[in-house]
Amino acid sequence: MAPNNLDRAIEIVQRAIDEDTNQNFSEASKHYKNSIDYFLLALKYEKNEKLRALIRSKVTEYLDRAEKLKEFLDSTEEKKARRVIGANGSTTGATGGLSKKKGEDDDDQDPELKKLRAGLSGAIITDKPNVKWDDVAGLEGAKDSLKEAVILPIKFPHLFTGKRTPWRGILLYGPPGTGKSYLAKAVATEANSKDTLVKQLFQMARENKPAIIFIDEVDSLCGTRGDGESEASRRIKTEFLVQMNGVGHDDTGVLVLGATNIPWQLDNAIKRRFEKRIYIPLPGPEARKRMFELNVGTTPCELTNKDYRYLADHTDGYSGSDIAVVVRDALMQPVRKVLSSTHFRPVPSPTEPEKMMWTPCSPGHPEAVEKAWTELGSDELLEPPLKLNDFIKAVDSVRPTVSEDDIKRHVEWTNDSVLLDTVDDSMSSAHAALIEQQIYTVPSFTLESGAILRDVPVAYKTWGKLNDSRDNVMLICHAFTGSSDVEDWWGPLMGTGKAFDPKRYFIFCANVMGSPYGSASPVTMNPDTKAPYGPEFPATTVRDDVLIHKLVLDHLGVSSVAVAIGGSMGGMAVLEWPLCTPPGFIRHIIPIATSARHSAWCISWGEAQRQSIYSDPAYEDGYYVPGKEPRAGLAAARMAALLTYRSRDSFEARFGRKPQKLIDPNIITPPRSPGHPGEHAFAAHNDGHRNAKPRPLRDSPDSQPATPASESTISLSASPSKPTVFSAQSYLRYQGDKFTSRFDANCYIHITRKMDTHDIARGRLDVQSPAYESLVFAAILASLPPRALVIGIQTDGLFMVSEQREIAEYIPDAELVIINSPDGHDGFLLEFEQINSHIMRFLRREYRTYYEVEVEETSTEGFEIKKTSVFGEAEADITRW
Repeated sequence: MAPNNLDRAIEIVQRAIDEDTNQNFSEASKHYKNSIDYFLLALKYEKNEKLRALIRSKVTEYLDRAEKLKEFLDSTEEKKARRVIGANGSTTGATGGLSKKKGEDDDDQDPELKKLRAGLSGAIITDKPNVKWDDVAGLEGAKDSLKEAVILPIKFPHLFTGKRTPWRGILLYGPPGTGKSYLAKAVATEANSKDTLVKQLFQMARENKPAIIFIDEVDSLCGTRGDGESEASRRIKTEFLVQMNGVGHDDTGVLVLGATNIPWQLDNAIKRRFEKRIYIPLPGPEARKRMFELNVGTTPCELTNKDYRYLADHTDGYSGSDIAVVVRDALMQPVRKVLSSTHFRPVPSPTEPEKMMWTPCSPGHPEAVEKAWTELGSDELLEPPLKLNDFIKAVDSVRPTVSEDDIKRHVEWTNDSVLLDTVDDSMSSAHAALIEQQIYTVPSFTLESGAILRDVPVAYKTWGKLNDSRDNVMLICHAFTGSSDVEDWWGPLMGTGKAFDPKRYFIFCANVMGSPYGSASPVTMNPDTKAPYGPEFPATTVRDDVLIHKLVLDHLGVSSVAVAIGGSMGGMAVLEWPLCTPPGFIRHIIPIATSARHSAWCISWGEAQRQSIYSDPAYEDGYYVPGKEPRAGLAAARMAALLTYRSRDSFEARFGRKPQKLIDPNIITPPRSPGHPGEHAFAAHNDGHRNAKPRPLRDSPDSQPATPASESTISLSASPSKPTVFSAQSYLRYQGDKFTSRFDANCYIHITRKMDTHDIARGRLDVQSPAYESLVFAAILASLPPRALVIGIQTDGLFMVSEQREIAEYIPDAELVIINSPDGHDGFLLEFEQINSHIMRFLRREYRTYYEVEVEETSTEGFEIKKTSVFGEAEADITRW
């Protein structure tokens, strides 16, 4: 091998000397560098010491000459003006404008970029080898693969359209000395200067905000520090730490997004810079099915929905990348049939039936003609159809790249290093991703109905720390469409010196089952079917929520709860907690704007809202798919609910008969006005109809009959000439549309039915006679913890004040507070200052020891609404109307 490499080196260096003599310095420099690679390779295998010494001297000589030529080329005014790449990827001159002309100074070119480009150019082989297929001995499989990847796309480009694209990466692996190390050597040569490039990278991002810096395989740059790492590696890591901290810079609008396959190799300091860590597991069956569909795309094939399901079921353990490779391989199956076929038959062109094309067939076909694919013109070949069997062959040949040990390692690292904010099958809905929370999985849980759930996720969030006795727990129960993120919907009550004080209490809130925000619900995966539960998610009750949340508290080591607080549906849970847990576990309760049993009035409103969803054609009995949800029905249900959350007086005071203030592009607006009086009336009649279909636009009576070219459609929504849209209408439509982006219709139905079951006396005392029903109800209330604080809202039309009076009347020594608010039921989410004052007074009285030691108060906001809640019932942006 050495003589061949040495001969090649001498041949190339002679060419360099010739170019040098002719003053073609740019070409000479390339050849000198190229020859040095071959000299070094010859040196590697040369055994003769004298010859090795001679080669070393020549390498030094030619390297010196190459450096001198490089310096000359960099300083000459005769070469073309350099062009540098701008931060946005455009090609500009060094000053940011167009490329420089001859004679302009170019000393301001980035030297780091120049070094990198020079290093890479040394690894580029510029000489075309005169080697034919027949010159390669053996390697028939490798040659066929290269023909498939390179030759066919050139000869038959129409085969490689849409999702079927030529391979872009080919791994050639083998023994040393075959040329695999050239590019790696070129990059490694300049590795000691990349800390400067890191700094420039962040600087460019700051200059082009908003910007995202994506670092793939971040572990290769920011691995664990140790004694064996190089100084260059240490400098790169340090620069990343400095830049990610944003020292001396405004990094608002700059996001650093990292990806790694081995997070345990990351340096601890780097891990801390990535405050949010999300585990991306292998896709489930539904995701795999969708991946097959997306990767196939518009490529003609004969696969049915059942076939895609079959492929998803038979690719357990495959990653998204694995599936992409499977599809790529399957898409090549028809091409391989072309390559291996010895017979073709004539068939009509799919687009031009009068034109005949050729497609592969078996030799026994009646119309078979013996010929090879090389005899066909580029427009004469018709590829065979893509079938399920092609994919089955591809699945058999492509094995999963992720092992069970890999998955186990990631899960262990997640449990050790990450608060389980995991994007997995149990949190497959986009709604769960809205909250930074933790997940506790209950292996098995039996519901009141007798149904058994397996691997039940419970989403929860905590603030503060447990005391030594592990009993300073404040349990908060959320309302209907709320979440575990108390700071979002009851934020003004959270903070040092306020009712929800994390300096004094360990605050806990968990999502109820049926909620789309992380706990088990219609949008989470059924572990038995590997598909979302949908409408088959079993019915749950408020008691079920209490019992499964108690398991989470047990997991956290809670010994008892100081106080349970909740409003509306959360208040129902507050009343159930002492009845579902051991005596003394819940020491005090504060139910707010709630009832001890769901009234006929509330049950009726829930039924009306469910019927709104059922009536949407997109509901499909609950088996709707992502992207085709019953949004109109869910929006209508939300509008009806909003009317129960507010009082009539609050709507009159805020809206009256005022028209909509402005045209908001998010609120139904039309592209044009109808042109016929009947169309005006039709559009006005259907104003706000979300499921309306476009209707042909009629011509006026005196116009000519419409032609296909002149026929158009009109929107059935609002138009500039339509009757006034009142601000109250606009508000409801806006809130309905907004709600559909953060909630799920099946979850809405599930939770309304959950509330219908609420009755604290249900099944607790075996009394058959209705005459004793009220006595049983009173006895259950009397068993609740004494000295409760019961809060009602004077104008609440959903949970009447009479219902809070009933609760306070029977709980021993309970205190009833009625808050005077014009906002109806939503008053418990809006009257922050009054709610906070009463809770604080109650807590200071019952837990004096918690308040004996003053804690340092931090600056906190007041009690006004600072922003619109994502999950709460109340809306701050009501004033826009």
